[in-house]
Amino acid sequence: MLVRWIAGQTPKGYSIVLITLVQIKIHAVSMRIITNADLFQLRALMEQRMKTGSAMFLKILMIVAMMLM
Repeated sequence: MLVRWIAGQTPKGYSIVLITLVQIKIHAVSMRIITNADLFQLRALMEQRMKTGSAMFLKILMIVAMMLM
């Protein structure tokens, strides 16, 4: 659910999503909300959407996803 929401965001909201991802990361480390499977799913969605557009936005999210792994 979270992964789909992040992947569905528009380029305009990327900074908000970035901040949210960092906050989620802080909580997820202790609470184990985000698993590695979620991150791989996020990466797959990003790669899929990179082909259709919003490449800059997706590159930023991809970097964050890699940092979370």
